[in-house]
Amino acid sequence: MTKGRDIIRIMARIMGLFFWWSPGTVVGQSSFPLDAMQDHPAADLTNPAWPNLTEGFHLDLGHLDFYSMHSAGSFNDLVRTESEGLRLDLSAFRPQLKDENQLFSQLSIRTISVRKQWQTFSIAFQHELNLGIEVQYPRSLIDFLVEGNASKVGQSIDLAFDGRFMSYNSYAISLSQSMGGLRLGVRPRLLLGNQLLDVQSDRLTLFTDPAYYQSTLTTDLMVHSVSTIDFGEANLLEYDFLGLDAWSLTSQHVGFGLDVGASYEHGSFRVGLSIRDLGFIRWNEAAIHSTRGNLRYDGIRIEDILDIESIAVSGEIDSLKALFDLQENQATITHNLRHRGRLSLSHSDREGKWVLMGHVQRTDRLGGRWSAGMAYWHQVIEVLRVGGSLGWQTGGWDAGLFASLKLQRFSPYISFSNARLGFDPLGSNRIRLAVGLSGSF
Repeated sequence: MTKGRDIIRIMARIMGLFFWWSPGTVVGQSSFPLDAMQDHPAADLTNPAWPNLTEGFHLDLGHLDFYSMHSAGSFNDLVRTESEGLRLDLSAFRPQLKDENQLFSQLSIRTISVRKQWQTFSIAFQHELNLGIEVQYPRSLIDFLVEGNASKVGQSIDLAFDGRFMSYNSYAISLSQSMGGLRLGVRPRLLLGNQLLDVQSDRLTLFTDPAYYQSTLTTDLMVHSVSTIDFGEANLLEYDFLGLDAWSLTSQHVGFGLDVGASYEHGSFRVGLSIRDLGFIRWNEAAIHSTRGNLRYDGIRIEDILDIESIAVSGEIDSLKALFDLQENQATITHNLRHRGRLSLSHSDREGKWVLMGHVQRTDRLGGRWSAGMAYWHQVIEVLRVGGSLGWQTGGWDAGLFASLKLQRFSPYISFSNARLGFDPLGSNRIRLAVGLSGSF
């Protein structure tokens, strides 16, 4: 029995990687209030033509934008506390699963932005760190990882999932030009890739013969990796995950990105349209591992997969191990960014005491995802603005709060979603957080 479990343990480990890292690591789904805060330099994260700034120098002295979403349970639903620490527990959120499920986690950190604004023209130099995870998986995969194949003998079990982890640096020059009420903006970006793990399983099914428990695993699996996973002997059962915390400001993996935008202002109304993250990263000497075909093994009944402590592939089961030999090579591969289109509309009073803003956005991510939202802020006193937001994404509603201070030349701000649940990032299946500090001189 135990030997048979090794057949599928690789999937539990890979899925575990994505589940564990998604709440704590995260490519840039901006928080709703950024559109409303038009006089903040960080407003250009949604549209390079959107900031409405006074003449002078404007600095972003750090901006963190975090977003995490799981269409099923929260992080707290996925883990349980044991004496030796936290343990992944996939059974707890199974009742919340859909036939197809998505998990996204994104983090964008703007380390610095220096902008010079003239009357009608501006130029900025910017650097960002970007990390992102996205996974799409079927309910049947989680059922199998929890129950094994005993309840599905005589049936084909769909185990195919897709997942991608990618991190990179972005060095940008942002330009904008005003012509009356019309403003155009463009941000070309030099991208330097850091780490990549891309799992593509076009087909991954398991069939167990009801008479002899002969199992057939039908695979069409490909893994692209750069500094994330090591298949020691080019075998699916012999691997180690590398650390995901290594970072360098330079890289041999070079790409190009482009953000374009436009805004038009008429009286107290303003409309904006942008397309962001057009571009690609070319990964040099990426490791490519693949397996395709029908893998058969006799007498396998798989149970309690998550209770297996480790993979033990020794000489006594070399016949099983041989079934998982991988084709291995290195090549230069190109991965496109997930581009996003956004339409924004705002209305404000002429004294700048309040702004009401709405937006619609589509992200090219796992077939395309829509989001929509609205935000309102009000200047309570001269140095304090407060506001709220309401947004919808992937079939769920978020409510949020945000605040901004104006302290002479510096302005700190914070916003977060799911205010209706309290600020509980680990207890919610959907969370946003943005914090930053800007300055004007």
